[in-house]
Amino acid sequence: MKNYKWIVTDLDGTLILHKDEKINVIFEDVVEELKRVTIDRKFSIATGRHYKDVLDVIEKFGIYIPKDSYVVGANGCQIYSIDQKQLILNRILEDKIVKEELPKLISFLNKTLPNGTLLFAYGEKEKIYFLNNESNQFEKMYQNILNHEDNNGSFDFSRVDDVTKLTNITKFCIDFLNDIEDPIALIEAMRKISDKVDYVNTGSKFVEIIIKDISKATALSYINENFYKISTDEIIVFGDSGNDVEMMDYAGTAVTRDDAREEIKQHADLVFEGGASKFVKNALVKLIK
Repeated sequence: MKNYKWIVTDLDGTLILHKDEKINVIFEDVVEELKRVTIDRKFSIATGRHYKDVLDVIEKFGIYIPKDSYVVGANGCQIYSIDQKQLILNRILEDKIVKEELPKLISFLNKTLPNGTLLFAYGEKEKIYFLNNESNQFEKMYQNILNHEDNNGSFDFSRVDDVTKLTNITKFCIDFLNDIEDPIALIEAMRKISDKVDYVNTGSKFVEIIIKDISKATALSYINENFYKISTDEIIVFGDSGNDVEMMDYAGTAVTRDDAREEIKQHADLVFEGGASKFVKNALVKLIK
């Protein structure tokens, strides 16, 4: 049995079970098991979410966070120090990219997906900017976000007409509103329009645009090289989606759930039953005494 020194987990679909559009759950016994194994180990949450979102999840579910812990947010663009209570790294899209590349991509999406998309950007000081859309579906989705149970006032929502006016953008998000058959093919089409950014697929409905050559893995590597200096063989990672594969490849042991997509399982060393949230506990019980 390996002596793991650093435990890293994704949030959505991994640690968090989404019961429906408004209810997210981390089971109490999963939280208890996490505390047992992280008391004397390093622990990080690495997610596509904004780091502020993660802090809210930690507080809501009472997740134990040991000293000297870091949160990786925005698919590697953000590294937040729990001890220092501040971002130690925040990589943003250059203003030139926002002004020149995003409009081309938005135009392509409007032509390619006539049923509409929900487009929004994360800016500085917890601001989220939604790009106005005249469809009724947009209005419904926007109101659902405002009324979501996790919306506790941590973010400042606003609506804008012109994406080129935005600055200090961490990530630009695309919600397809409905599942699309082949998000990877769509990403490849977008990459032909602009190869100056990276595209992160977080499911059949979501793609995020971030600074090039950044991932959860690059963030973990930064933390490790600058602070932990732990052998990758002593790192165990839990993930379930396309934005997890780089960090799954980085770690000595990668774990996913049995109902994850086959292309994700190809990057996993171990697969556990239980579905989202529960599989994390099942793995920790088996792998860490």
